[in-house]
Amino acid sequence: MKTQHSKNNAEKNFNGRPAFDFNGTELSLQEMKTILESSPAGIGIVQDRVIGWTNDIFYTMIGYEPGSLKGKNTRILYADQKEYDRVGRELYSNVDKYGNGLVETRLVRKDGTFFDCRIRASKFAHGKTSDRIIVVITDISELKLLQIQLQQAQKMEAIGV
Repeated sequence: MKTQHSKNNAEKNFNGRPAFDFNGTELSLQEMKTILESSPAGIGIVQDRVIGWTNDIFYTMIGYEPGSLKGKNTRILYADQKEYDRVGRELYSNVDKYGNGLVETRLVRKDGTFFDCRIRASKFAHGKTSDRIIVVITDISELKLLQIQLQQAQKMEAIGV
């Protein structure tokens, strides 16, 4: 990033705004909150598959009002018990074994529509709260649609259409 020095020697970026301090080791609490709320992914803390804190993007993705699922079991986000169990087995076994896990699934929005997503989870290693996990949910619906379109195009090409 191109910077310039102002009269008071504070670094400025090319727009004249204060430049990011890449040498600093700590972010302020406000900067951390901004990062969590500006993330394009849903982020949350879950304990025993019960929703604790989440960012607003999480709620936007699933169509609920912010905070309305706090204290609710994540089962509400799955179409059926079988998928809820599968995701739990895969995700939690990897979190227990490796400290993190990744799974693809379909979640159900409040309006009953589905969306494909990738759930990444890792241990929330913070003293006594180690039974909590941090989850990051990314909507991959567009990616899945593009994969299907590519497969269809390849099939059409294979038969000479």
